Amino acid sequence: MFTIYINDLPSACENIYLFADDAKMFKIIKCPDDLKSMQLNVINMQNWLNVWRMIPNVDKCCVLKFGNKYNNIYEMWDSAQVKQVIQVVKVIKDLGVFVDDKLTFRDHIYSKVKLANTMLGIINRHFRLIDEEAYLCFYKGLVIPHLEYAVQVWCP
Repeated sequence: MFTIYINDLPSACENIYLFADDAKMFKIIKCPDDLKSMQLNVINMQNWLNVWRMIPNVDKCCVLKFGNKYNNIYEMWDSAQVKQVIQVVKVIKDLGVFVDDKLTFRDHIYSKVKLANTMLGIINRHFRLIDEEAYLCFYKGLVIPHLEYAVQVWCP
């Protein structure tokens, strides 16, 4: 139902992607006018939210900037109609993949290796007396999926 409710959001904003209950706006900034255009896009989304009586959680909004040519502050209004600055972050988790502003995916790789090692520890602690075939089944089912998740994105 929520997807149907927000289905017209892309007609109110430019360069926006929707996935489940998530929205991502993007803009290639080549000149200062593009910065203004992006802020206008944020305002358009804010107006759309107001029309549909939805309140944004500004604390969950963030900006991930690639490159260092232009800096800008983007603002939204919170539930009390107070103007809030959208925080700029260096790393964001999107659909289970950590993306950083340099596109190195170090945080993602670190978190997945840590999770895989945790799963290996669980297998080794709780299933000490199993044969090689059963161990391989646990390994393929509990460890490998963490290491292979979204590999096409972070290591094409």
